[in-house]
Amino acid sequence: MRAGILAEREGDEAVTLAIASDATLTERQRATLLQIYAAFQSENQAQATPREDEKS
Repeated sequence: MRAGILAEREGDEAVTLAIASDATLTERQRATLLQIYAAFQSENQAQATPREDEKS
C-alpha cells in the first residue's frame, strides 16, 4: 500500500480505507477501485450541481 493514498481521495473514508487496506487486492486493483469510486463521485456531483445555463 502506498503511503498517502487516502489523502488523494475524497468521499466516504470507510470506503476508501476498506479498499486501501484489503490485503486480497493487488496495488493496481486498489488504485483502480479508488479511481472508479472517485469517478462515480465526480459524476454524481456534476449531476447534483445545476449548470449555469440550466438555472432559472
